Amino acid sequence: MLLILNLLFCGYSSIKTISVFNNVKQPFKINGIRYRESINPIFVLDSVNENFLESDRSGTKEYGNIIYGKNQLKDIVISDTWKKIDNIVVFNSEDTLFKIIGTTKIEKDIPIDYKIMDNSNILFEDKTSEFQHFSTYLIDYGLHNITLWARSSIPICICCSKGNGFINSYQLAIWRDYSFKHIEVYNTSKNELLDSINLISNSTDNILNDDYSDLYAITYSSIVNHVSTVFK
Repeated sequence: MLLILNLLFCGYSSIKTISVFNNVKQPFKINGIRYRESINPIFVLDSVNENFLESDRSGTKEYGNIIYGKNQLKDIVISDTWKKIDNIVVFNSEDTLFKIIGTTKIEKDIPIDYKIMDNSNILFEDKTSEFQHFSTYLIDYGLHNITLWARSSIPICICCSKGNGFINSYQLAIWRDYSFKHIEVYNTSKNELLDSINLISNSTDNILNDDYSDLYAITYSSIVNHVSTVFK
């Protein structure tokens, strides 16, 4: 059943080359093809063939399988109430580190409230006219809805269809972090936190009730904050 859910929500494919780009010069092209995502302050592309991205001189390379947002550059109108720009649904069979990119490019220079959420938890929030966020997060076991939201005091449209398609844009993408260094930090952080909680518990008079139902939630929340701070 877990395999079916993973195939359903995450897809199944070979490990691909991933390139993360920052502030590229326009027009940005690879093998003569211009990419609409390239106008974002940060964006990510993948390819099975490494040579496909050989013209990339400004990006960092990683390996994995990117899961992109469902909307894929549909026009989104933002107003004074929170509006979901895009979302990704993923089922995780185990606690895993993921990298998340959320970014927008809007033609008007207007400060907008943004937030990235994992289910009902806020992972990151900012107020800016040009949103960009790239960080590593611990995604725990279970079903997760990763969402990008925006709110503006002045109604504005992220109209990706406007003009030639290279005026407004956004991107939400995640992929599993295969870096052993990150996994090692995660495991170390988890063990240190568990030791800390155990130490506090051992000095508490009511430890004999054997109720550890909140232990996992506390551990997960703390590690998320730690990992996302270390690997911003």
